[in-house]
Amino acid sequence: MFTSVSDPIGSGFATNLAHPGGNITGFQANGDPALGGKWVELLKEIAPHTLSVALLFNPTTAAPLQYFMPSIQTAAPSFAVEVSAAPVHAKDEIEGVIAAQARDPGGSLVVMPDVFNEPNRELIIALAARYSVPTIYYNRFFSELGGLISYGDVRSEQFRLAAGYIDRILKGEKPADLPVQMPTKFELIINLKTAKALSRATRQQRHGIDLLCSRSNKQAARSNERNHSIDQPRGPFSQSEKSGIAIRTASNGRCCAIVEDDVSAF
Repeated sequence: MFTSVSDPIGSGFATNLAHPGGNITGFQANGDPALGGKWVELLKEIAPHTLSVALLFNPTTAAPLQYFMPSIQTAAPSFAVEVSAAPVHAKDEIEGVIAAQARDPGGSLVVMPDVFNEPNRELIIALAARYSVPTIYYNRFFSELGGLISYGDVRSEQFRLAAGYIDRILKGEKPADLPVQMPTKFELIINLKTAKALSRATRQQRHGIDLLCSRSNKQAARSNERNHSIDQPRGPFSQSEKSGIAIRTASNGRCCAIVEDDVSAF
């Protein structure tokens, strides 16, 4: 059983998502290729001055870039931005990519799904802050550590659902007959402390943050009206005392969370 694998076929875990074959099945992370276009869209919304976007990844460890490129290339001209690949092969190459985006007027960054980027997340977040480069990430653990914004699947949901698959396998079902599952829950997280620090340089970015949060709230409200069968909200905010995360939960399973030190300040 696997979880959080971005490319099960490319990684050799499955020959087919519907019928994985062999003796393994599981849950795909970042499984929707449309996520690439969504990262470009959200980055442009939170940082309206964005004109160029670099895609940070290690070609030896990342999910194949072409998996996300069609949606990225479709979204880029719609938001008047140019997109370029920024491959790195070692930790000491990361700063050069971020510094180059800082020198480029309107430069921003997408940190691509990659097992190389995950252990280097503190360095990436620190460099993005040092050079004031708006950056979007694919998982909440980046935003929780200080990354500006993240949008991706809810990994904890995969672990919960994996228990059901394990139960079915222990009861006699064959992994080869259990389809690889795609993510069904996604969450948008904005770290307001980082956003406020970046917004000091430009009112335009503050305006972008306000618009993005407002739009997310409206989408959550519309979702609540359409579907009341899943994960009812517990009020305007549900706060985690340990992490200081304020979360708006839409009833269609999508979450909008805002990470901040002082929840009441939002």
